[in-house]
This record gives sequence, C-alpha cells and structure tokens, in this order.
Amino acid sequence: MSILQNSNAISAPAGGGDFYSHQIASSLRNSQAQNGTLKITAGTPTSRKTFTLGGWFYKTKVGSGSDCRIFQWDNGTLNADRGMILIDNTVPDAIKLLIEDASDVATMIWTSTQVLRDIGWYHWVLTINTVPATPIFKFFLNNEEITAWTKSTDTIAQNDVFAISDSGSRHAWGADPELNQGYFDGYMAECFYLDGQVVTDATDFVDVSADGLYVTPKSNEDMQTLTFGINGYYLGNDLGAPQYDSNYLDPTTYVPVPVTFDGTNDYMRMTSDPMVDSALGTVSFWIKFNGGNGASQTLWCSEGTHFMIQRPSTNILEITGYTSGDSQILKIKSTGLLLTTGSWQHVVASWNQTTQTQHFYLDGVEDKNASGGVNSAGVIDYTRGTHTFGAFQDATQKTNADIAQFYLTTEYIDLSDSDELAKFITTDGYPVSMGSDGSTPTGTAARLYFDSAVDSWHTNDGAGGGMTETGALTAGSTVRSAKANDFTNNNSVTLSANTPTNLENRWNPLWYTTGQTLSNANKTGQVTNSGNQTITSTLTLPSTGKWYIELDCDTESYSIIGLLNANGSGGEPPFNQGDTARGYYQVCELYGYISSNGVLFTKGNGDSGNSASYGTAYDNSDYIGIAADCDNGNLFFSKSNTWQNSATAGEIAAGTGTNAATTALDNEYVVVLFGAGATEKFTFVDEADWSGTAPTGFIALTTTNIAAETTRTAADVGEHWNNFLYTGNGTAIGSGGNALTGMGFQPDFLWIKNRDSARSPDVNDVLLTVEDFLYTDSTGALGTSAESLSAFGSDGFTVGSNLGWNESSDKLISWSAKLGGAPTATNSAGAGATPTAGSVKIDDVNLGSALAGSIAATKITSNTTLGMSATTYTGTGANATVAHGLGVVPEMVICKGLDTVNHWVVYHKALGNTSALLLNSTNAQQSADAKWWNNTTPTSSVVSLGTAGDSNASTKLFIMYAFASSQFISIGSYDGNNNADGPFIPFINSLGVPISPIFVLGKNYETAGAPWFMVDASTSPYNVRGNYLVANSAAVESASASMDFITGGAKFRATGYWNEASKGVVYLAIGIPIIDTDGRIIAGR
Repeated sequence: MSILQNSNAISAPAGGGDFYSHQIASSLRNSQAQNGTLKITAGTPTSRKTFTLGGWFYKTKVGSGSDCRIFQWDNGTLNADRGMILIDNTVPDAIKLLIEDASDVATMIWTSTQVLRDIGWYHWVLTINTVPATPIFKFFLNNEEITAWTKSTDTIAQNDVFAISDSGSRHAWGADPELNQGYFDGYMAECFYLDGQVVTDATDFVDVSADGLYVTPKSNEDMQTLTFGINGYYLGNDLGAPQYDSNYLDPTTYVPVPVTFDGTNDYMRMTSDPMVDSALGTVSFWIKFNGGNGASQTLWCSEGTHFMIQRPSTNILEITGYTSGDSQILKIKSTGLLLTTGSWQHVVASWNQTTQTQHFYLDGVEDKNASGGVNSAGVIDYTRGTHTFGAFQDATQKTNADIAQFYLTTEYIDLSDSDELAKFITTDGYPVSMGSDGSTPTGTAARLYFDSAVDSWHTNDGAGGGMTETGALTAGSTVRSAKANDFTNNNSVTLSANTPTNLENRWNPLWYTTGQTLSNANKTGQVTNSGNQTITSTLTLPSTGKWYIELDCDTESYSIIGLLNANGSGGEPPFNQGDTARGYYQVCELYGYISSNGVLFTKGNGDSGNSASYGTAYDNSDYIGIAADCDNGNLFFSKSNTWQNSATAGEIAAGTGTNAATTALDNEYVVVLFGAGATEKFTFVDEADWSGTAPTGFIALTTTNIAAETTRTAADVGEHWNNFLYTGNGTAIGSGGNALTGMGFQPDFLWIKNRDSARSPDVNDVLLTVEDFLYTDSTGALGTSAESLSAFGSDGFTVGSNLGWNESSDKLISWSAKLGGAPTATNSAGAGATPTAGSVKIDDVNLGSALAGSIAATKITSNTTLGMSATTYTGTGANATVAHGLGVVPEMVICKGLDTVNHWVVYHKALGNTSALLLNSTNAQQSADAKWWNNTTPTSSVVSLGTAGDSNASTKLFIMYAFASSQFISIGSYDGNNNADGPFIPFINSLGVPISPIFVLGKNYETAGAPWFMVDASTSPYNVRGNYLVANSAAVESASASMDFITGGAKFRATGYWNEASKGVVYLAIGIPIIDTDGRIIAGR
C-alpha cells in the first residue's frame, strides 16, 4: 500500500471499538501444485459494456516465475475474446491486464509500474464502462486507483463490447479456464462480479479507516445489498464450500431432496401410464448439470418421443409433445442455456394447447424463446406405455446432473400470474414446498412428484405410480437458489482460516537464503546445507501474552528449531541471509532445539554460542511444540507433546521457569529453522490441526490473537510524524512567505531537504529560535536566516525565501515530528533539581519533579508515544550524564554542537557504547574509545557522555536528539548480502509487533564512503522505492535505492553500500504497526 501517496498528511483514525464490520472466517486456498481453480459458465447474455469485478488475494510467491492468473474470462473458446488479471512474470510481481474485445482484438495490455512484493493481503477492483464517449476504466488496489502503467496496447473505445457476460462465457478464479495453466498460488477472499455495474471507487466493497491505512472487508450483509446482475456473484466463503455464491444462502424453510444421475448408468423407467392424454400440462424441476455440455441429455421421454423434456446439443431446454397421430403441437424452447456451471437452475413451464398458451420460466424469469417453437391446438399423447426418466427411450442420452423436486401434472397453471409462479420459486430464487404429494400448486396431487429420501426417490410421491431404478442414484448436492451463480470446484480449492482479518504464521518468502524452498502456501519450509542457512516466520512474538507454536518435522538431518531475535543488538546483526562469510553463528540472540541430539543451543549478544543438555533427539515422525511465555520470559520445547527437560504442563501454565530453556525472553523473536545438515524441512501446523493441546492459557500465534493480547495507545503515527511534501514558491517572509498547512499537528521538529536542487538538509526545532538551523551535512555551528523558518503553526509551518527551505517551483520534503511542545523557559536549576517551570515539556506537560543527570539540561521536549525527544545542554569536558525525557532506554542518540564547529555524533545500540558514527560524514564507525559514551549504555533517564569535544566540549552548547523503540519506531541492524535478492529486514516495535515503514534512516557502518540514506513513503509512494535522499549531502533526490517497503519491514532489491556483502547496516525506522488498536491488519504494499 502506498502510504501518503498524493497527500501531505495522514489524519487520525476515528478510533475506538471493534473496527471490523465483518470477520472473514474462511478464504479460498488456491494451490498451484494442486491446480486449484474455480470455474463458472454464464448462461444468460447480458451487458457486455459495463462490469465490475474484484476481491482479496494473498500471493505466496515473490519474484520471478510463471504468470499466475488471479482471474480470467473467455467466450467459451480457447484464448478467444479473453480478459485476464494476473501477476506478471516479465515484470515480476507487477499487475498485468490483458483485455480483448468481442472481436478477439486486444484493447488493453497494461503493466503496473508498482510491484506487489508484500506478504500481506491486497484488495483489487476493476471497473469498466464503454458506454460514455470517454470510456471509464479504473483499477483500484487497496482503494487507491493505480494510474502508473506501461501500456503496450491501449485502444479501448466507446461501445467496445467484451465476452465476459456472453452466453457461454467462462470465468475462472486462479487459472486459465481451458488450458488449465497460469495457476495462482495463495489465498483469495470475497471475490465478486457485478454484471452491468460500474463504481467510482472501492468503498462499496471495503471499509477504509479515516487515515486510509487500514482497508478491511465489508460484511456479507453489506455485500449482499449490491446489485450483482444476472451473471453476477459473490464468493463470501461462508457456506461451508469454496464454490458457493454467498449472495444467496442455502434454503432454510424448505430444502428438497436432490439425487444424482451419473450420466453413465443411472435412469428410471415405468411401463404404466402416469398421466392421461390432455391438452394441458405443467412441469417444474431443479437441476444442476455436472457435465456433458454440447451433448444431448434427456430428462423425460415417453415411448415414441410423444412427450419429451430434453437438453439437446445446443444446451438450451426443449419440451415437446405430439398427438396420437404423430403431429407435433408443442415445442417450448428456452433462450438461456442450461450448462455445467456448478449452479442450480430452476425450470417451470406450462401449456394449454386448447387456447394455445405457453409459458417458460428459467430461474424465475420468463425465458420462452420466440424462435423455433410450435404451438398448435390439440391433445398431447401422454399415454405411451413406457416412460423413461434420466435417459432417452433406448437408454442413451443419459442425464449427468443433480435433480430435485421434479413435478409434472396434466393441469395448466398460468405462470404469468406472479402468485402462481410463487408456488414454484420465490422471488429470491429459492424452492417452495409443494406438499407431500405435490398438491399445493393446484389442490390435486401431481401425477409425478419426486421428493422422497434418496433410496425411495424413484417411488414417486405423486399419484401416477412408481418407477424402477437402474444404476444407483446417490445423494446430490444441496439445492441452492436459482439466482445463485455457484462455481465448479476442481476439488483442489479448499477453505483456509488465513484471511484478510486473520493472518496465521508462515515461513517468510522474502527471507533470502540459498537453498530455500517454500511450498504448501509457505506453511512448509525447506533448507539445504549451503553455508548453514536459515528461514524465519512471518509473525513475531509480541512483548506480552502466552503463545504456542507447533511444527511438523518432515525431514531432518541436523536441524535447529527455535526463536531468533529479529532486530539485532550488542554489535551483531540478527541473522544470516545468504552471508556465508559470517556464518550462522553471527546472530545476536538465539534459542534452538537441535534434532540430532536434543541439545539446547543458545547464543547471546557477543558470544559464540553454547550447547547444553536439554531433551531427546527428534526426527521426521515428530511434532515440535514451542511454548513462549512472554509475560514471564519463559521458553519451552516439546517433542510430540512431551515437554522436554522434565518440564510439565502445569509448570508451564503457572509461569514457572524451573525447567525452561530460558527465562529471559522479551520480544522481537521470530521462529527460525537453521539447516546444518543435508535437508531440513518443517511445516507450520495451524491451530485446527494441532497434534496435541497447548498448555493452559497459551494461544496460537495469529494476528487476531496478537491484537487481543497487545495494549497500544489509541494513536496513529500520523499524529506524531509526517513526511510532509510541498512545493517552494520563493516568497519572502515580508510578503507572507510560504504558509504550509495540512500536517495534522503542530510540529516541534523539522528536517527539511530540497529534492530538486543541491541544498544542504536543514534541521530546526522548538528548542532553537525559528530563524536558526543546522545543516546535517556540515560540521558548522548553528546558522541563522530570517528567510528560513518564520513560525511553527498549529497545523504546519511558514518559510521564507531561503533556497534550502523554499526555492521557487522546487519540490521539498519536511520530515516533521510532534515532540512534547515548545518550552517557555530555560532551566536555571542545578543538576538533580526540579527544573525551572516551563523548561521541560514531556508530552505537552511541564515536568514538576527532579530532573536526572549530572549536567542540568537547559530545555527538553519529549514525545514518549512516538519515542523521540530533543535536549539542550552545556558540555563539561568531563564524563557526565544528561536527561533525555523519554522514560525508556533510547537506542539511538544524535548530538551536535550549537556554538562550535564539530561533527554530528551518533550512538546506536547495534554498535554498543564504545563507538560512534558521524551523521555528517560517510566515515565508517569510529574506533572504540571511552570518549564517546563513557563506555556506558543509556538508561531510561539519562545518556552518558564521554570527554569527546563533538558531544561534550566544556562550556559549549549542544543539542541531543534521542530515539527509543516505541509502537511506531524500530531501531536495529542487518547484514548485507550483495545480492539483487537482498535481505529482508523486519522492523519490530517495542511491543514486538512489526511496523510497515513510512521513513527509514540507515548507514553501512563498516565501509568508508557509505552515505546516510533516507527513504520515505511520500517521495517514493510505491514499490520499488526508487527515490532517496542523503542526510550527509546536499545532493538532489536520487532514484536508485531499490528498496521495497512491505508489511512489517523492508526488502532490498539491489546491491550497493546498503547491501554490501558481510557489512553491517544500522537503521532507524518509523512506521505503522501492522495491527492497530482495534485489531485491523494493514493491507499489503
């Protein structure tokens, strides 16, 4: 999802309550390996110029591979008049549209500029209307219209027609409808088609939060209010089978008994006459053809074909009757087709050959074909001695269909009277009870009425006598509304609990590992021994809650299953992704259970790993359970439901860690599989399929459960941080300047960069005067310009004619933060004393208690929800501490002198407390020296300063920006792999929930010459993120970053300083938690 695309600000959500109007219980699981697809054939031709279709999809494959169809239609002939929406292969992960008109001419071949490389759910809508002079064509992704396309063909014109609603046109979800190729692998949900309807946006189908970030499903009730049209449908996946049209539920007041005629052996016959000769007749039945399109199938045949009900090779329905003198007087034909579509259809017809009145209704709609019928006066010769049901008189042309409630009488019913028609079918297309003997329509028992139990269905509940069964009739599928457009399932599309409202744990396809193979919708992961490779899970453990995870050991030779810290700390990156030089021991924190010997392998920050006796060896007959008690820090492993190291279920439930693998769990962990043998293969077991029972109080690791167990403040990142885009106008302050609004809050911090001209990046905040600024690419002291910043406004700021802030016609960005508000005084109290009133602002409140630190901060503004603060202080030249005001331990700190020429000095948790980076420089990390931070890690109250003049020169003024992990901030590190399929970097917040980034600041800390890169979701609104700026340079915006922002992290797509083999990179990421306070899941990006 493109965050902040075409917008300066994101506004706060409405908040409160359970956002989801509809929790999707099931999705479609389309398996490429099993050739999974749903198909339907349209029966009645309708509008061919106007239609809308769409739904949700979650793809399990990322990168190159065969084209996979999300949806495709054709006119019933191979590759003719087709249209398809697919994930492209030529441009991997792009959306491709290939649409031909009814003349089999391609009118559109479009490929999206943005690519879909996320591991989340996407919602899409395609709407077309060629009636206007300027045809309407729109494609929405997560309710945003995609406008950036590569168009190799674009000739759509007024009144172009498409085969999508032709009689006999075929729709397929997940594959080509005939060639059975291009199979989609993943999940789909709420797929729909609106026949004859066009929409202006996607809000008819999804709910969108006020900030536009959370796109969630509409309820079934909301979807059912839409106008779907004759051929339209809605696959809500809520009726127990994938193929059912949820626009129509199963009948409840009356359900007829269906039987299956197999088309090979089954038919019924009687040798007595069930009826008397008459000029009158009425027939009604429900039918769902199961095969044999284009071949004649006979439902009823009297000897000599004097009365017959048949579907000939033209696939229409015909009812014919002859006199005893062999003169045809009755022939009623349908207009619509009766096809193998997966849908039930209802037929009711009546005739009075005395008055020459005929009626034919298909699915409750009058459908008598005016062409080719026969309607003459006379008496039909019903009495022919032998009568066959389900086949022609010679037992050929057998019926291949499910049939229910077959009714036939020699009485005429005027079906043009809606009350009479309602005796057979409701207005919603549902069956109507006709009584035990079919007497309800006329008051007299029908001659033929079949609605008994399957084994006695042939006996006839009407008055005309029973029939003899040949073959073996079996139970048919439940009769559904004739209005429902149900699909044919090739029996490999199944239902899954992995839905747009609940994500289950899977192996992460974005995690780079040589020798990695994922299958079974990424539930199954395999690694081979190629430098001790790893794969990890998509979901992370939050900081609270008790979690149970189960894996099926499919293949092992030397496996380690366990938990891995995902963010990196202690001077080590968190994981190896193709970095064989470092090896798999180069991880910051790991707890693993080894297959070959049952040993527990642990690794902390800075050590080479330790092995300890723990449990017994396991193999491919075992299930491995992981119980992670994040409330108490305890971790346990089980082997086939036996807890290892003598742990008991009672001990685990009670929170006792006596026999735990560790008692030091916190958060930021993912499930990891290390492969140190030939082949290691493990499958996540979903909760419904667990081999045993989780300990009391432990629940499955799913996004629904994470949302329930995680406490967040009811706030949105847009209330605290904004990537604010604007265009300079060059106007001087005296002429009003450039007054910018729409930020959504009053900013306390601005970091501004001209994107089009080479101007230094400028920083200002409320601890400085408005005319002051610092350049982050310079060692220079505080500068002043009356034409830079004029004022911080309640909803933005005003700038003058300074070229770095407001160059005319240039595009600029301000990375803006809401801190704690502007101090109104300077602290004159001593160290450890209560500061001067108004000098320290914490979350817009004046601090009224003692301020920590051996140096008395002169001013502080702090936003503890965001996790960012600014502090000014006077250096001492000696080891000292200074307050930061965050209340938690900062993990990144930036210091700069205000009245002296010096470097911007950076502390980052991944480098530890002995080294530093320089924000204004491309230098690698500085040599270890106590002068930087006095070899002391920051605490929840203070940052320790050494004797370095760049951060603590005696009598000099300094400003310090401190950042801590919060619900919106993730701070960590990763290793590059020098591969175009670069590392996946999970951004995990303080709650253990991944964030979807909107801003990333990072640097390769091991290679000299590497710049500080800045990538955001506004200057580069969709993947691949091509635009970036540099904090230590005046250079204009560049376009070669090749980074993807995804749900829960980022993925590099190119080599370079930020993805150099075996080189560490530190980062600060700000973003949106993928699960919000109401449990909403952010859509894919």
